[in-house]
Amino acid sequence: MRIFITIFSLLALIIVSLSFSVSKSYSLKRVFEDSLEKDRMKYMNEVLASIKGKEKMQADSVFKNCR
Repeated sequence: MRIFITIFSLLALIIVSLSFSVSKSYSLKRVFEDSLEKDRMKYMNEVLASIKGKEKMQADSVFKNCR
C-alpha cells in the first residue's frame, strides 16, 4: 500500500509541475510577443516592391545614402 501511495504522490507532483510549467511558458510567450512585427512586414514589403526588377543592379545605384 505504501508503494502505491508513493507512486501516486510522485505522479501527482509531476502532473502539477508540468501544468505549472506549461502555463508559465504560455504567459512568457505573451510577454515577449512582437508588437512591431506588422510594421516591419509593411515596410519590408514596401522596400521589396520598390526594388523589384533591380535585383541584378549594383546596390549603390538602387539605394541612396540618407545620411
